[in-house]
Amino acid sequence: MNFNLKESQEELGRLHDAALKLVADSEARGEKTMPAEINAKFDELMEKHGELEKDIQRKLDVSKISNSQIEKVEEKAERLVKSVDELNDEARQFRGVYDSWLRNKELTPEQRQIMSRAQTTQTDGTGGFTIDEVIQDEITLKMADFGGVRSVARVIRTATGGPFNWVVMDDTANNGAWLAENTAAAAQDTAYTNVQFNAYKASSDYMLVPSELMQDSKFDFVSHVNTTLAERLGRRTNLGYTTGSGSSQPSGLDDTSAAGATNDVAAVIDFDDLLDLKHSVDAAYRKAGTTHWMFNDTILRNIKKVAIASANQSLWQPGIVGGEPSLIDGDRYVVNNDMADIATNSHSVLYGDFQKYIIRDVAGLQIKRSDHIKFLEDQSTFVGFLRTDGKLVDSNAVKHMRTIGT
Repeated sequence: MNFNLKESQEELGRLHDAALKLVADSEARGEKTMPAEINAKFDELMEKHGELEKDIQRKLDVSKISNSQIEKVEEKAERLVKSVDELNDEARQFRGVYDSWLRNKELTPEQRQIMSRAQTTQTDGTGGFTIDEVIQDEITLKMADFGGVRSVARVIRTATGGPFNWVVMDDTANNGAWLAENTAAAAQDTAYTNVQFNAYKASSDYMLVPSELMQDSKFDFVSHVNTTLAERLGRRTNLGYTTGSGSSQPSGLDDTSAAGATNDVAAVIDFDDLLDLKHSVDAAYRKAGTTHWMFNDTILRNIKKVAIASANQSLWQPGIVGGEPSLIDGDRYVVNNDMADIATNSHSVLYGDFQKYIIRDVAGLQIKRSDHIKFLEDQSTFVGFLRTDGKLVDSNAVKHMRTIGT
């Protein structure tokens, strides 16, 4: 699915230009600061710009999900020596079975046979349902929209939940040598270490659904359940990936990233602060093509305001042409509202190669249903469970900005 974003992108540019004009007109009048009325208008324009930018990003994410599903089907067709049409037909049949299970729980023998043909699909004695690859990817891609870390990290999926070792190589201390004629090369050992990933269980908590809604055949019940569980699990796991302690939950980027730069609690983050953080990360990581900034929405708003007020297009460059992303000094950014605001000793901005943060998911998302918890209210309950872990395997790849007090 591809959206026509031309009109939205043009409106984004108009809002940006209007905000820039307010600043320029104020300076032309010799005003050191914009009057309250003009400043309020400036804030209003930036608020509209931010909302429109989010809407554009949501549409781009929907297109990404659709394109990713097409690629998954093509890969699966090649692996199973089937046509894409065959797999799409099987997926439609499976989605119908899944919809029937969500609404009725009981399945006919024919529906169970369809289920048995789907890869990685099974029910269990506790009412659980493990979904197939296509719907699994649909949910996990939606999860990436609610937080930020999953959208830029490296995600791997293992079939079982035992400890999983990730080998990390550190060869930065070795640089070879110049040799004279007939001189033997010396040994320079490469340091290998294992990073162990566990499987911590995240719960969506259960959602309540009235029987009337399940009986409404026109209501897209599959999307309703999938989206709700994806939002909840996306928010819960992102909090772990961001601030987790590593004990019964993932190890968060906030604690495991290295210190890169500082900013003053009494000041807004400016271009100098961001450049200091960016260049604290080794150039080898910055050339990876996977580097991003990460901060919450409040800090993004402040960066935009500073950028427009100073006409600094490197600090923040709005993506207003052809669906290109907005950039900060040439790099993309991710909004993660689990990141801290500016406060003493907080880590308010991250920068680096987030592919060095590994998310390990175990098997598939488990969805369970019960008709007993709220049977007097004639409601069914659904809950999702995901076993996952996350760790930064190279602390030098991502660095944080620490806020210091006055």
